[in-house]
Amino acid sequence: MLVVDGPLRDRAHLVRALGYNKTHHAQYLPPDLNAMVAALGTAERTPIFAIATGWSRYSWYLRLPCLPSGAWTGIVRLETANLAQRQFAAGPPQRPAGAQRLVKQLKQPGLGGHVDSAWDPAT
Repeated sequence: MLVVDGPLRDRAHLVRALGYNKTHHAQYLPPDLNAMVAALGTAERTPIFAIATGWSRYSWYLRLPCLPSGAWTGIVRLETANLAQRQFAAGPPQRPAGAQRLVKQLKQPGLGGHVDSAWDPAT
């Protein structure tokens, strides 16, 4: 596995690569779902969701262990160009508080989101 510092962008062709984003320049989720990201506990992650802004990729947020100093402290966004690489998502699926609501909202028409079946409460 290759972890790239920052977004994959023109490196999406790399096999088994993950983009590791520490700085959040863009907002990929609606504000109420961003609030759920901010509420993640240590080592909790969101469901995998699709992003199609110029190029398609799959992404999820993860809270790293750290001392709390702000709502988004320790939050990183990981991304892959290939959903088959989703095994890189931090271990077995965890259902943090609000994850089912996040899945439901990501599936709403107009958001264009794809939700990994491991997170879909209907499966």
